[in-house]
Amino acid sequence: MRFGKDFKDFVVRESEVTPPRDREKREHELQQVNNFHGVLLAMAGHDLRQPLQAIMSAHEWVARRLDTGSEREYLRRAEFAVTRLSEQLDMLIEALR
Repeated sequence: MRFGKDFKDFVVRESEVTPPRDREKREHELQQVNNFHGVLLAMAGHDLRQPLQAIMSAHEWVARRLDTGSEREYLRRAEFAVTRLSEQLDMLIEALR
């Protein structure tokens, strides 16, 4: 700890404030958070993207076989929902990086 004139240059080093045991505990907690972050990123990138791709493929397959306007309207709504879900997943992945 160092003091300047009128405490203007007051400097405290972390090692002077945080006992070593607390620092180790905090480092362990930060590592756990980092590991969880990696799991979330992997899950969003693969475990959620894969079923979404299957839904999108099924949507395209059904779209080629529809005849009536009312069926196409339902499909248009589903397409909007799938597109929105895909965009949200992309935002989640970006936020996790």
